[in-house]
Amino acid sequence: MIYLLFGVGLFLFMIGRLVNEKNAGTLLSGYNTLSKEEKQAFNLGAYLKQFKRFHQFLGISFILFGFLLYFILGEYATMLFLVCYPILGYIYFLFRSQKTSNAKQRKRNALAALILILVLLAVLALFFYEGQANKFSIENQRIEITGSYGERFALQDMESIEWVESLPPIRMKVHGFQVGETSKGIFKTQDGQKIKLIISENQSHYLHITKKDGAQLYFGASEEEKEKVDQLLLLAMTQAVDE
Repeated sequence: MIYLLFGVGLFLFMIGRLVNEKNAGTLLSGYNTLSKEEKQAFNLGAYLKQFKRFHQFLGISFILFGFLLYFILGEYATMLFLVCYPILGYIYFLFRSQKTSNAKQRKRNALAALILILVLLAVLALFFYEGQANKFSIENQRIEITGSYGERFALQDMESIEWVESLPPIRMKVHGFQVGETSKGIFKTQDGQKIKLIISENQSHYLHITKKDGAQLYFGASEEEKEKVDQLLLLAMTQAVDE
């Protein structure tokens, strides 16, 4: 994560230094599509001055704020910052650059800003949804795990259920969501098995469920949640015996 923060920040900083009046016709998005007359009417010098200052500030602040968040709040908040901060920066820059743009460019900038706002909202919604801890419940002899990648199945479909102290070594994510300690979706282990992980941040206990069809699921729980799950399982097993 540290290298990623530094690399992205350095890249943003260097963008402002690489683009100049000589190569703007090739590298500067928007400007390179203008006609010859539109380019002559465009105040390229003023725009590039603003462009350079913006990217230098964006790159430096990205690294400083990113490192601060990483050491205070951890990887999940840092990854959210890594995605959202540049988007917010470019939304600001698009509106700020309206002063040096003609009517045609202002329309393009407004459209681009709208698209970025929609992307930002989608990213925030995704992180908020996936960041919520899944809930475990048992009703009518059926286990239900709500939330992202949750599922519902009968107790009789289980081959085994146990608490484990660690997860199997993971080789890759097949599909799902993985940021920091949050892992939700289908993953492949080092020995080639596909398993489902439903784990959020700050969860130190893993409930390992193996179904009769061979499917494996790992559900993460805090200390308090572990006690609730144990109580629910004990009650469900007692009811099953009574029946």
